[in-house]
Amino acid sequence: MIFGNTGNGKSTLVNCLTGNEDAAVGEDARGVTKSPAFYQARIDEKDFEIIDLPGFGDRDISIKKSLELWDKYIKGKKIHALIFTHKSSDDRLTIFDSAYADIVKQSFEPHEYSSRIAMGITFWNHYENDSKRKDSKINHFTTNLLEELNKSLGFNEAENQIKMTLFFTDRNEQCQSEIQKIARLFDEQPQDVKPACKVDDVATILSKHLELDKVVVKQIVKSNGTAQHLQQAEKNDCFPPHAKIRLEDGSEVQVKDLKIGDRILSYNVNKKQQFVDVITNFLHKELHESCKYLRITLQNDRILEISQNHMVCAATNDFIGKSKYIQALKLKKEKHKMIIIGENGVYHLAEIKNIEEVSYSGKYAPLTRSGSIIVNDVVASCYAGSFSQKISHIAILPIQIWYKNQDLKGIHPYANVLSKIFNN
Repeated sequence: MIFGNTGNGKSTLVNCLTGNEDAAVGEDARGVTKSPAFYQARIDEKDFEIIDLPGFGDRDISIKKSLELWDKYIKGKKIHALIFTHKSSDDRLTIFDSAYADIVKQSFEPHEYSSRIAMGITFWNHYENDSKRKDSKINHFTTNLLEELNKSLGFNEAENQIKMTLFFTDRNEQCQSEIQKIARLFDEQPQDVKPACKVDDVATILSKHLELDKVVVKQIVKSNGTAQHLQQAEKNDCFPPHAKIRLEDGSEVQVKDLKIGDRILSYNVNKKQQFVDVITNFLHKELHESCKYLRITLQNDRILEISQNHMVCAATNDFIGKSKYIQALKLKKEKHKMIIIGENGVYHLAEIKNIEEVSYSGKYAPLTRSGSIIVNDVVASCYAGSFSQKISHIAILPIQIWYKNQDLKGIHPYANVLSKIFNN
């Protein structure tokens, strides 16, 4: 069975093992295999069936669907060997690699199956003509990366750890020597595959590796969410650098001049009252990168400029207490009203007069303790995406609790790592 992250060259490896071009392969990082595929191969004078699984993290396949495919096509199979694929250009396991390895681990009896697993490094031909880098890579993959994989699979004892690393190019002749090594994995009787993990199990595994709250992950899995939806739970769009934030004393400061620890005014929609909040972090700071914004003009010519996926507080009637957070792109002039600070600090609903698109250089996404913020005297969220304000706030808690980055440039490391993984 071949498993690994999407776009890691699993189908290319299938063609290497079978000696033909039966498996469709892609030219970019987007996965090609969308359901378990089966191929026949003769290895060490024995006939075997190769199972090519969809890459975990594929943006087109929901996590729930992946489990259903596993149950339908894999359950009841007897597995002689597993090959975990990893691209030669990646020096570390991604978080999704680790999560997938953890899920695979749940599908086999724990005793002695480490002797059946090999790590297959794909696209190795990129280093064939660079002997210095090749030697360095071989050393890294056979020591450091193999150690990471063993930890992800729960192999802590030296005698039970994976020891085999294979290097595959897209040329059949080079593959043959590696294929002969695979034959060593076939000495034992095949193992049965247990049913795939349940939603609760997967939510636990993903929340552990992705540092997202289990409640968030479980809801995404149950709602047929893909890796993109997990990304969206932590994705945050921005405000332009000249957007104004009102400080505790009532004065205003541009968002580009905000600092972690600044005390600002915010608004609790449920309690319908103003309170003092604190800037705890930044999810994005970029002075020169161009960004498109929606310019929302309200009555009294109050203007909010905000990226389209960012959430704002809006109501469809005249009751502030019935307001809810929605994406700015979903605002309708004839339907929604927004909460603004009026004269004498009184909050009220304002009608939308116009919505247009503008572009500016610079994007800033400050994070507050409450997850809400007042920008240009209009109540908005610190978050973006289609999930609720509550779920978004839970998903971003790791940044609230652990990470402080006063000198951030670009995307916060937490958001950046997840973005790279889920867009792989």
